[in-house]
Amino acid sequence: MDHLEGYLHQVGFYGSDDAFADLICPFALGGIEAGEPVVFAYDPQKVELLRRWLPATGDVTYIVDTGCYATPARALVAWRKVVEQRLSEGATRVRIAGNVPHPGYGHPYAGWDRYEAAFDAAMGQFPVWAPCLYDTRIAPAEVIDAATRLHRELIERDGARRPNGCFDEVRSLSEFFPPPPEPLEATAPAKELLDPTPAVARRAIRQVIEGVVAQDHADQLVLAASEAVTNAMLHGARPVLVRIWRGDDRVVVHVHDEGGGPSDPLVGLLPGPDELGTGGRGMWIAHQLDIEVALMVGMPGFTVRLRAQRVA
Repeated sequence: MDHLEGYLHQVGFYGSDDAFADLICPFALGGIEAGEPVVFAYDPQKVELLRRWLPATGDVTYIVDTGCYATPARALVAWRKVVEQRLSEGATRVRIAGNVPHPGYGHPYAGWDRYEAAFDAAMGQFPVWAPCLYDTRIAPAEVIDAATRLHRELIERDGARRPNGCFDEVRSLSEFFPPPPEPLEATAPAKELLDPTPAVARRAIRQVIEGVVAQDHADQLVLAASEAVTNAMLHGARPVLVRIWRGDDRVVVHVHDEGGGPSDPLVGLLPGPDELGTGGRGMWIAHQLDIEVALMVGMPGFTVRLRAQRVA
């Protein structure tokens, strides 16, 4: 994949605040000196450290509301908007960095490994420098291993850059972390539908979801399920089975078909080229919503799992 000159997407690791400073401060100070805006989306503790280490300047922006990291697809869109805005204001290159969610921060890494794999495709046409720095004090070994394999370049504590001999381009959805089990899946579903039309699936989900989650989340779950059923009918292998579970605070939907799933391992994270030809755009729309979307292969077959939860 060819990337724009000036584009860098690296991985680095640190095991102390001092090591983090050695990696991030030259990156930020170099941006200030070069007139390249620097944008951080870190947790409050790291933002406090950065404010202490770096000069107070308009060249450095701290995104305090990291809600853009609600889902991988939305994080990619949010970063793209940040970069496009800075470039439209005259920047020649934009430097960005933030926390990638993983168990050390209380979130599964499943889905965020796809984010790392999709970053080059999403941002590679822009002059962007994006070091992904992982804290080895809290990141599990399997996360460190995956992050290493998903980046073409390594950055060392002394600032040295080198090609990553462990880089492995992902070719299948099955190569990513599986999503964590959902406890409701071990119980009998409230409804099962065999080869339903999207309209039938929408009606059934509305009956089950009523009173469980807010109306806007219910509408989004129905929309995403309709897209998933349409994709299964057009691009999967029948039979298509829709299962709906109702819990006290959430509704879970499986849309399962007997096919092998999408050939594109990044499906849903990037807009598809058309509305109907690949089904990619429908999945991208689903990934932009305020619900959880997980793609599961080898059960056997392919399953889209959708989950809407009651917001406290």
